[in-house]
Amino acid sequence: MDTSLFMSKRLDCGYTLLEILLSAIVFTLMSMTIYQSLMIVIKGSDVVSKKTRKNSQLQRAINIMEDNISHAVMPTNLFAVSPLDSNFKIDKHLLDSDDYGIYLLFNSETNIVYHAQVEIVGFRLKNKQLEILRYNLTESIPRASKILAGVTAFHIRIFHDGIWIKKWNNKLYLPKAVEFTLELEGIGTIRRVIILLNSTN
Repeated sequence: MDTSLFMSKRLDCGYTLLEILLSAIVFTLMSMTIYQSLMIVIKGSDVVSKKTRKNSQLQRAINIMEDNISHAVMPTNLFAVSPLDSNFKIDKHLLDSDDYGIYLLFNSETNIVYHAQVEIVGFRLKNKQLEILRYNLTESIPRASKILAGVTAFHIRIFHDGIWIKKWNNKLYLPKAVEFTLELEGIGTIRRVIILLNSTN
């Protein structure tokens, strides 16, 4: 029997070593492409998820501030329960803030006689965290809760007598409106103007 003829026929019927190597390379490249595409999809989904979570946290913080500030009250002497020297105060570094701080009494009820509904709160920036301070008359130190991370600046202005001012400590009445501005990492500038519902100006 001619051995060389037999081996030639076997090679003709199967794959050569070169073809097998090329197939392996192509398969590897296809696998890498699929893997990279999958990782891009996963990373993209993770980025979207993080942005959605960040936007949700931002909206929650804004809602808290708008609700509290818009319902600020200036109670009568009978209900002057503020542990500070004012019932509504805004200033640079107020409440030991790294930027601006705001302190106020607020009441979700429109009738001020509901004294039990009056709450004392403050907002400040601390270590890039926007915090809300809740005061209890039986405690000397307020309870601080973080409501938003990644805040690099917190500015506040007051609208009074047709002009914007950066400080307020009037003990007799409330301003017309409050503007707060947040500088956020990865987002930019967020600005809100809040009308005070109980202002008499």
